[in-house]
Amino acid sequence: MASKSKRGFAFMDAEKQRWIASKGGQAAHAKGTAHEFTPEEAREAGRKGGEAVSRNREHMAEIGRKGGMNSTGGGQYKNGKNSQTQQHEGVRVQHEGTSQSATEMLRADHDKVDDLFQRYEMANGEAREKQALVEKICMELDVHAKLEEEIFYPAVRAKTDEEGKERVAEGLKEHRRVKDLIGQLQGLSPEQADYDHTVQQLKECVTHHVEEEESEMLPQAEEQLGGELERLGMKMQQRKQQLLGSAPAGLQNQQARGAA
Repeated sequence: MASKSKRGFAFMDAEKQRWIASKGGQAAHAKGTAHEFTPEEAREAGRKGGEAVSRNREHMAEIGRKGGMNSTGGGQYKNGKNSQTQQHEGVRVQHEGTSQSATEMLRADHDKVDDLFQRYEMANGEAREKQALVEKICMELDVHAKLEEEIFYPAVRAKTDEEGKERVAEGLKEHRRVKDLIGQLQGLSPEQADYDHTVQQLKECVTHHVEEEESEMLPQAEEQLGGELERLGMKMQQRKQQLLGSAPAGLQNQQARGAA
């Protein structure tokens, strides 16, 4: 495409622009169309013009300041991210690294076990994979039950009303049923007809327990225990590490693979 020729008022030298502008002003006065400013109007126009220049200078100064912040030579950028972004990311990383409250930890365990059950259903009859998943499910449920029975349930029972104590008793009853089904699975192999049926029973029992706990007990605990949940969460996390450390080597390896 051919370049445009430099024509028009903008490309004239300054002296010629001033000459044309003066001619335009003279023509306007000759025709009587030019506005005659009173002294008051002239002062007001001068004041507004000064304000506009001041605002423009402040705007340009702000642009310059931001440009300095974004300058790679100013040390504000690292790996293509400015310091403000890095600060936000630092806050996010710090938040993610903080310990969970007791109720957050229990909900996370529920989600993890539910995911394992879904993976079992997608195993397509692979005996070794199904057995490995069931062992992982049983380990997660065993650790989860101990955390509730040793730490969480006693704290809830101590602070709640009679109805809350009944919920704790119901939770313990459901734990016993889960443990019975885990014991049955440990005496079966994936090739046996009862294996899938027992896994399904275990899933239904766990699902019922989770629904009741998340709809009733956990919200009540959050209301009544408040800030104590953070301390309980730290205590539960420490106990969980102890329990996982004492698990059989095969299950520890599965735990590591599941977290990857």
